[in-house]
Amino acid sequence: MVRQDINKLLGKALENLIKQGFFNSADIKKMLQTDTVSVCKDQQFGDYASNAAMRLAGAAKKNPMEIAAKIKEELEKSAKAKKIFAKIEVAAPGFVNFYLTNDY
Repeated sequence: MVRQDINKLLGKALENLIKQGFFNSADIKKMLQTDTVSVCKDQQFGDYASNAAMRLAGAAKKNPMEIAAKIKEELEKSAKAKKIFAKIEVAAPGFVNFYLTNDY
């Protein structure tokens, strides 16, 4: 359930970035339908992480770190994300790491 919630929020953030013109490839819309969130094996990287930025980099012709930063920025605007995540972090080479709130 947690991964599904994160995937939904991530998908919404990516859709918003498409609407804003940050992405413009049809390939990106296909990528939105895939699961890019996994449980972190090492707690120093958060509870969950996404490799969406790295998967999008080729189609978007953008640096994965730039994409990850935009994803983080978009997620931080979400009221629902604020309830779920204590912290969202970008890590090289383009991961978005999620730290869950204690309440969630």
